[in-house]
This record gives sequence, C-alpha cells and structure tokens, in this order.
Amino acid sequence: MIYSLRPWDKESMNSLRKITAFFKKSLIVQMNYTLDFFISIFNTVFVIAVFFFLIRLFNQNLYLEKYKGDLFTFLLIGLAYARFLDTWLNCFSNSLQSEFFCGALEMILVTPIKIFEILFFSTLWPQVYALFHVLIYFTVGITFFQAHISASGYLLASLIALVSMIIFMGFGIISAAILLIFKRGLPLRSVLYASSLFLGGAYFPVEVLPQAFQKISYILPVTYSLRAIRNVLINGYTINLVYDDVKILFIFAIILFPASLYIFKRAFRHAKSVGSLAHY
Repeated sequence: MIYSLRPWDKESMNSLRKITAFFKKSLIVQMNYTLDFFISIFNTVFVIAVFFFLIRLFNQNLYLEKYKGDLFTFLLIGLAYARFLDTWLNCFSNSLQSEFFCGALEMILVTPIKIFEILFFSTLWPQVYALFHVLIYFTVGITFFQAHISASGYLLASLIALVSMIIFMGFGIISAAILLIFKRGLPLRSVLYASSLFLGGAYFPVEVLPQAFQKISYILPVTYSLRAIRNVLINGYTINLVYDDVKILFIFAIILFPASLYIFKRAFRHAKSVGSLAHY
C-alpha cells in the first residue's frame, strides 16, 4: 500500500529542510574561523575569572542580602543574561546586514522561502552559539569558582529566559525593520542594550540606583526577567513566588512580539515597493 504525505506533513518537512540548510550554512561559516571560536571560549573563561578575583576585594553589602550576599553568582547570572540579550537584540539585524552586503537578499526572495523564514532560520545558529557560551559561564562558574546555583531552578529559569527571548527578539525585529527602511538599525539596539544592562540590574542591584533611575528601571522588561531568574537560581523560588514578575513578562511578550512582526511586515513592503532590497 502506498501512503502519501498529508499537506501539513509536507509543509513540516519543507520547513525542517529549510531550518537545517540555514543552520548548516551558519555552522560551516563558523567552522572556517576555528581560531576565533577558541579565542571566544578563552575570553569567556577569562571574564569569569576576572570578576571572581575582583569580587574578593570587596565586602558583601546590604543590597545583596536578598541574594544570600553572593555577589559572584549575582554577577555570573548577569553576565550570562547579557550574552543572551546581545544575541536577541542583534541576530535579526545582523542576518539582514549579511544578506545585504553580499547582495543575496533579493535573489533569495525570488525562491519559495518567505522573508520571515529567512529572518528566523538565519538566527538559529547565533542562538545556539549564545547558549553554548552561557553553558560555559555556568559550568566554569560552578565547577571552579563555587557559584551557588539551585539545580531545581534550571527548568523554571529556562522558561523565564524563553519568555524574555520573545520580548527582546521583538525589539530585535523592530530594529531589523528600521534597518530595512533607513539601512541603519544600530542606534536602537545600542541604546536598548546599554540601558537594559545598566538600569535592569545586570551588574548591580537596581536598589543602588538613584530613585529617578529606579523608576525608569521598572518600565524595562529586563528588570523583571533578571529578578525572577536570580530568585529562582539563587534562592530556589518556585513559580508561585515569581508569579508577578513572570506575569509582567508575558504581558510584554503578548503585546510586543506581534507588534514587531506587523512593523517588520510593513517595513518590508515599503522597502520592496521602493526597490531598496538590492542594495545596502
């Protein structure tokens, strides 16, 4: 008996082949820069070591009591989050810039691949590469520098990071939309990245900031995301104890991500209508 694939099965297989092709392309490019790969690992370990030994120079302070006074683990999570944040904000624009520079975007668009497939499939490798670095952060931090991470919180922290990824990928897609129209998307990414790390508590508790800056920090999703992840990984909080922060993150994600897709779609149509997709 001969079985034929149902339409949605064929669509799924086509999508899987596209994902594999984009991922393989990025992997091949990365493997051509082997030295850069190992230097990046060295830099990751070096940064962790520098933070660890610098922290020994300072006494614990009252602002870290709610995180068990563990400044190193506090910073380790902040460093890992910053690595993810950089990828989430930049991967879409970097992917578009790469296609623009080699003049391949317009040629790809005449194939059956849709623009959103190009956008998302091209970012798979940066996401995996960032995850690889974050795993190095935690492995080195826990194994050699006694970072205190609650193993029971890995799953919940990963889910919170996933929601955060959706939020900041939304900002990244908006930045890519700006790139399509103005051929420059860097200002939004740079401002958002720097302000999120500074005001969101990546490297020091939000409470050390002046009151005016603290008020600004509470309109940034990174503040709620980092606080929830740290409470889960350091204090062993369950979902009930970080529910308020997670709820706010879901609100950000539900509003921002669909809006970013709409903005990008409009920007793409505009760029296509004026014929600016073939040049950078």
